[in-house]
Amino acid sequence: MIAQFPTPYPDELLYSQICRYHIRSGNYCATFTVDDIYHHRTVHPDFLYLNAFTDDALRWICKDTTLQEVIMTRTMFPVYGRFIPKDRREKAFSMLCAMEGNWDNLLFAPIKRGDRFLRYCPMCAAEDRTAYRETYWHRNAQICKLNICPEHGCKLVDSSVRISSRTTPNFFDAQSIIPVDTEAVMCENAAEIQLAQYMDAVMRSPLDPDSDTPVGSFLHSKLGEKYCNRSGLVRDMEQLYADYAAYYDGVELMPEYMMQKTFNGYKWDYYNVCQLGMFLGITAQELAELPYEVKLYGQESLFDTLSEKYGVDRDTVRKIGFEVLRYSNQQARMKRKSGPRAAQWEKLDDEMLPKIQAFVDAFYQDTDRPKRLSVKLVERNLNLPQKQLSKLPKSYEYIQSRMMSMPEHWARSVIWAYYDMTASSAPMSRYKILKRLGMRSGDLERCLPYIKDKKVLAFLSPSDVSIKTEV
Repeated sequence: MIAQFPTPYPDELLYSQICRYHIRSGNYCATFTVDDIYHHRTVHPDFLYLNAFTDDALRWICKDTTLQEVIMTRTMFPVYGRFIPKDRREKAFSMLCAMEGNWDNLLFAPIKRGDRFLRYCPMCAAEDRTAYRETYWHRNAQICKLNICPEHGCKLVDSSVRISSRTTPNFFDAQSIIPVDTEAVMCENAAEIQLAQYMDAVMRSPLDPDSDTPVGSFLHSKLGEKYCNRSGLVRDMEQLYADYAAYYDGVELMPEYMMQKTFNGYKWDYYNVCQLGMFLGITAQELAELPYEVKLYGQESLFDTLSEKYGVDRDTVRKIGFEVLRYSNQQARMKRKSGPRAAQWEKLDDEMLPKIQAFVDAFYQDTDRPKRLSVKLVERNLNLPQKQLSKLPKSYEYIQSRMMSMPEHWARSVIWAYYDMTASSAPMSRYKILKRLGMRSGDLERCLPYIKDKKVLAFLSPSDVSIKTEV
């Protein structure tokens, strides 16, 4: 039974509060704290959200508040659930309140290349230790792509705690993890600092559960005559993206196609939406509290003209107009998309081929653990729209020609593992190589014909056959 539970600090992650309980409880190991806090003993503590709690733990966590308020103020839901469609948002929130279900599939957390870690601001940590005699994991430091502390303007630092299901379940309290002497590196880009403050302000603003306005439509309504035609429905993306890139000079930018998807309501990346909001002069409060209706530039005057021309009540014209737009937006995207003409595809193919060849060459020269080349991997690393390569025959055929079969990929991986383990002087055996690579003995047999390195072949072909029983 829990005898005491720490009071949450300002903007503290719920996981951080539980970590502080683990330290103060005096529990010998994490398993004892898991028994105190979580409903299931095999749980993997969620860094950014929550897990199913015991009744006793839930009473302490929700002391003087409600679980709904805890989710809104001590998890990342106000970030990754704020701009998604209403039905998805409601379903994810109900799952969090029930402490069960796969809400990760409903929330929109962007995929970050490479590992993600719990982050911290060195200046915040120093102030915490002065004020509270300990530091903690701040919620705003965990917003994906936000690299600057909104309060101090210094760069956030990755800790040693990896945000991954592969991380060994434990309670990594910030006081023990964050070094005392970490030097703060100040950011000199005013736009990046302002964006960090803007994103933090949006996250802390209340979220209206009844709002059903698509954030893309709201952003589009703020474009005005500079970026829209007279009807307000067609955007000048070339001019818009050029001005956006100039405004955020030196800051990480989204690709132009991602901007288009954001306006069209296909993507809800928190970082991208906040970037566009600040660029268009929308206040953090306006972006957080989306209106129930949006008026597109030029559209209302069009309704007035049609109402007068045909002698139909304006409200009727307006309702019909919105229904037509709603129907259009629900149709398959490829039916409405106006891409380059056939001749332009050929030109784009010729332009992309050298870039793809350079990327593939560098990909196979990488000394890290081998990855398998794929069309999707090329698209992701070169920031290309999905399925665009299928319309570029030369580029697509080149990628296909350089792709390896699974046995060939396993052969590369085995050779890499052999030399990597040799360099680190780690004890080696065929079993350990297979275990490191997640392979089976049958996979090894199939890849042996593709291994040309004599040292590796000699090591892998001793008379010992116990590997089959070990695996």
